Amino acid sequence: MLVLLLCVISFTRTAIVQLSNRLFGKENQGLQHPQDEHRQDTMDEQAGHVPEYKRQRSTKGSKDIDSTDTIKIQEAWEDYDDDEYFPKPVHLVKSPVTKNDTYYNMNHKRRGKCVIFNHDVFDSGEKHRDGSKLDVKMIETIFQDVLEFEVIPYHNLTNNEITETTKRLSAENHSDSDCFCMFILTHGTSGDTLAASDCYYPLKSIWQKFTGDHCPTLVGKPKLFFVQACRGDQYDAGVGVYSTENSETDSVAVASYKIPTHADFLIAHSTMDGFYSWRNPTEGTFYVQQLCEVIKEYRHNHDLTEMMTIIARIVANEYASSHYLPHKDDQKQMPTITSTLTRKILFTKKNRPA
Repeated sequence: MLVLLLCVISFTRTAIVQLSNRLFGKENQGLQHPQDEHRQDTMDEQAGHVPEYKRQRSTKGSKDIDSTDTIKIQEAWEDYDDDEYFPKPVHLVKSPVTKNDTYYNMNHKRRGKCVIFNHDVFDSGEKHRDGSKLDVKMIETIFQDVLEFEVIPYHNLTNNEITETTKRLSAENHSDSDCFCMFILTHGTSGDTLAASDCYYPLKSIWQKFTGDHCPTLVGKPKLFFVQACRGDQYDAGVGVYSTENSETDSVAVASYKIPTHADFLIAHSTMDGFYSWRNPTEGTFYVQQLCEVIKEYRHNHDLTEMMTIIARIVANEYASSHYLPHKDDQKQMPTITSTLTRKILFTKKNRPA
């Protein structure tokens, strides 16, 4: 009986040790990020004759092959410490609007900055993004000349340069600005992973620096982020449909109140999470080109959220990829937005001094 009892104790102790090793051994192992083995080439340099495909959109006579903005990476977030984004204490910040205002205050001295992070050449081995400079030019034309932003383009920054530039922008005084705007034009993949010229970084490392606890001079003001990049490697072939004719000034604070630190953001993506985003080498991207065209046409009597819906409808209904490979041809794209906006944005004309 004593021998049997000792055997049971020995077996139990061995089992506990093995279980402990398994549990704690897993904690010491790094996260294994499966490598995405599929990369969508932006354009086949070896291609011969390109047959004519029927295009669903107007391409202004272009015979170029549409490309995607995707990357092939192993996710590695060791360089990003979430502790950096822990809230900073903000005691009381003067709001540029009253609590129940319907529209954001767009009567400050300046419209604000519109920063462009454009990447079309990469040291990391990604394909060049031919046509991206056309998007930059279009953004400069509409956001600077029409909407009166101070447009600041940056080209092919490294990851460290992006980080330092973003920190500096967040630390600036935006008190006399209506809002803040940023475009990111680059390659991307799932998980909102974006490419700098030398490596990859998460989108959240950009916009989180502009929350109310990090950038108090933008509290109560719109913070707009437009991202032109792939968000995965899935194609959207679309679905056939048919329809019938019958279709369906700075306010004076009178009371203090708190708003969430993540309020007043609009983060707009060129495509759905998990899917490709398309670009034409001689015409630019479907998304950025239409975004600028819609804002130019509808800005006088539509707020930004309404215009984003129009942009989504046009890109979804009137655009499809043109490619010599059948599985890449006639593919659709669906823009998306994530919004914590609490008011409407109307780009009223600035009163410039004579």
